[in-house]
Amino acid sequence: MGETGSGKTTLLDTFVNYLAGMNFKDEWRYKLVDENHLKDRSKSNRIITSDYVNFNRDDWKEINIRIIDIPGLGNTKGVLQDNIIIKQFEKLFKEIGELDYILVTVKVNITRWTNATQYVYDRVQQVFGKDAVHRFMLMCTFADGQKPLSLGTLTGKFIYQDNFCFNNSEPICSFCKSMHKYKNILEIMHFLCEKFFDVILEKNLSPLSLTLIKQVMEYREWLYASVHSSKDRVNEGFRLLEKSNNLLEAKKK
Repeated sequence: MGETGSGKTTLLDTFVNYLAGMNFKDEWRYKLVDENHLKDRSKSNRIITSDYVNFNRDDWKEINIRIIDIPGLGNTKGVLQDNIIIKQFEKLFKEIGELDYILVTVKVNITRWTNATQYVYDRVQQVFGKDAVHRFMLMCTFADGQKPLSLGTLTGKFIYQDNFCFNNSEPICSFCKSMHKYKNILEIMHFLCEKFFDVILEKNLSPLSLTLIKQVMEYREWLYASVHSSKDRVNEGFRLLEKSNNLLEAKKK
């Protein structure tokens, strides 16, 4: 998950092609979400997508992963659209029993963290609560060997367990572009993916159960509903009080 244009879907495509063992000579690539038909991605109405990835590789055991791709946050529709996405997010996670990691993409060179962005990411971390703090991974995209300025920008603003840098070139096919240049890019991306999965395997954490988190979500929804209901009753009480005052004033006259 991440802001619009931060490279979420391209990064996921890279992961999937790496896990599938795709190499430069292959004349096709896996693609989870085809966004090429969107003229303006900032106006995309794409909903949350969930895909099961199953691969059998000679050098690995069987791979079974569920990947969830969240639409871009912080687009031109503002905080209201972000709230809709987060609501979809909460609904989906009520149907999931457990998760391993939450990957948050940010551009490597961001130096400004707005109040609106802070609000969105606070909401996201509130969804999971304290139990999931160590499951957030920061994915610094569009790195191209750059020092991640975003780490300094996010200090004290967003809690994450570890960070990784990625180039964000499309996992193109060998016949599409300049062969030598893009072969090197693909090799670099595979190296970065390998580094990421090595860290994940080294941590060897058991999946995080979402049972307690679901209970917290349900209790939070009950509190919101109770507050909203109380507000309506208070407003109705003020309306009745004003009506009574008007009747008393009319009798005095």
